[in-house]
Amino acid sequence: MRPPWLDRTQSTSLGRAGRTSKTAAPRRSRRPQRKSAWQTFLDETQTHATLGVLIRVAREPAFREVAARARRRARR
Repeated sequence: MRPPWLDRTQSTSLGRAGRTSKTAAPRRSRRPQRKSAWQTFLDETQTHATLGVLIRVAREPAFREVAARARRRARR
């Protein structure tokens, strides 16, 4: 079972799943025509990596203290 963010069908890096007909209107931006597979991988995993880090940070005891203090302050 592959994680959903590795599912290439949802990849936005290649326009419409990489299939464009010959008659299709040319895209306006011709900048990075082909991304390397590695680049695509990085783009697609970046969000999840960041979320993972955030979740790990939020579990730190020190952070919990700060959060609890902020919550207490908000309640007042």
